Amino acid sequence: MRKKEPKNENLGFKITGEYEDRIFHNGKLYDVIKDHNLIVTTSTTLIASLLKGEYEGGSPYGRIAYWDVGTDDTAALVTDVACISPLYRKAISTSDISFLDTLNVVTVTPTNVIQIVSTFADGEGNGTWKEFSLHGGDVTAVASSGLAVNRKVHADIVKGSGVVVERRIKFTITLS
Repeated sequence: MRKKEPKNENLGFKITGEYEDRIFHNGKLYDVIKDHNLIVTTSTTLIASLLKGEYEGGSPYGRIAYWDVGTDDTAALVTDVACISPLYRKAISTSDISFLDTLNVVTVTPTNVIQIVSTFADGEGNGTWKEFSLHGGDVTAVASSGLAVNRKVHADIVKGSGVVVERRIKFTITLS
């Protein structure tokens, strides 16, 4: 007689996002901001598409590829699909994405934690930042396109001449 497999009724995926902004003014570290961000519902569609190797119009649904910053401070909701008022979209290269080990050290071995680091150089996305979101899937260079992973509303960051922002986000996927 075959044994029944135990049910995993109470297990599910949990994704957490933590970010850190390192703000430089004229080459000197000015401020460091750390917080969590809200994972939005479209992230589950992106994950399922990546697991399936989904193709849309002959093009594969892809990894997280763009980081949007915006100017709206409306509270983030789990149903958000993008920044409310996008200001600037920054491409994320594959070299900007790394796996982290249990000590938060970059590793080439796949783990359940990824880190994305993007530097918004002097002149990139100048304005008052109040929100951000990351996008993948059927994403293009057009702001708000693709499947959002998250959305975060944060304290104002005034990005002007001489200001560079190194934005770092860590996504951890666990069973809950």
